[in-house]
Amino acid sequence: MKFSLDLSALPIDPDFLKRHEQEFRKLLDQEMLKTRARIIASDTAGQQAEGGGLKPYSSSYRAAIDKGQVAGKEPGNHTPNLTATGVLHRSLTIEQGSGLGEVRMFFNGSHPPRQKVQHPQKRVKAAHKRREKQGLAPLAPHKHARAAKGAGKTLGKGAAPAKRRSGGGRGSTQNAVIAQAQYDMGRTGWFTFSTEDLERIQRKLGDLVARLFFK
Repeated sequence: MKFSLDLSALPIDPDFLKRHEQEFRKLLDQEMLKTRARIIASDTAGQQAEGGGLKPYSSSYRAAIDKGQVAGKEPGNHTPNLTATGVLHRSLTIEQGSGLGEVRMFFNGSHPPRQKVQHPQKRVKAAHKRREKQGLAPLAPHKHARAAKGAGKTLGKGAAPAKRRSGGGRGSTQNAVIAQAQYDMGRTGWFTFSTEDLERIQRKLGDLVARLFFK
């Protein structure tokens, strides 16, 4: 998943663009950085680019949140905001495109595999088995809670099932695949320019062209 700003599609003289390449590149980088910041802010608030809410979580995922099994989600927090681990947003990368006056934003790298959360009772049973193998006495009842310590560790939110794999550790998944999976399941409208973004960029470009033309 990626999108870009490409000045070649605008009615700007190529020679003029080439003469002032550095000024245009600087502006595009700045505006894409602003767009990235807006995307992250909108996502964190559970909003699409144009302000509508993101598709709600499934009932099973909400139940997992309420059991404390989802990283970054307190029980009762059912607002989809794509921030369970923070990896997806941190992976957003901006780079120069192949053409003159083009800059791109995309998801870079891969997301680590999510960790399974063990139920407290299963954790206690596992502790009993370990002690039995070591020839130790079973845990006293008052130590069960201690044996189950860490059972509330959260489960990192991963992508919907995806076949493509990438580097970054066994079982890791490309961040771009995770982002696309959100769109495929209907959680759309967030990785894109908003109308306000486009109006701001168009205004800044107009100001820059006028300043350079009359320089």
